[in-house]
Amino acid sequence: MNKILETTKFVIENSDFVKINRMKVTEFSKNFNPDKVEHWLNAIPFNFTHFFDKDKLNFLFIFDAISFSYWGEPKWSIEYKGKKQDGTWGMILALERAQEEGLRFTNFEYCSKISKDEWAYILRGNI
Repeated sequence: MNKILETTKFVIENSDFVKINRMKVTEFSKNFNPDKVEHWLNAIPFNFTHFFDKDKLNFLFIFDAISFSYWGEPKWSIEYKGKKQDGTWGMILALERAQEEGLRFTNFEYCSKISKDEWAYILRGNI
């Protein structure tokens, strides 16, 4: 059996509140080519290659830990290199901006002592 169908079988057969279009699941699983899927990090809006592997992992750990809902009135956004950014890219670029400014938040020792004001500075934006 196809891996996608195999891993979704339980949900398909036991779901009470979700309707699954079995034909579409089958169609998708037949046509899905994992070799054509690009990781979202390849689309990141700054050059991530200068990070060592450990720093990349720490960056992603911190990003995932502080990531939040990006809607509301007004919507949170930052200014980065002359462009307004919001949402996930805004958060990632706020962290990159901090790295550029010498704030080494990918060092967990530093993070363990960071103040609320320092995080506010890192995430500074329109609100």
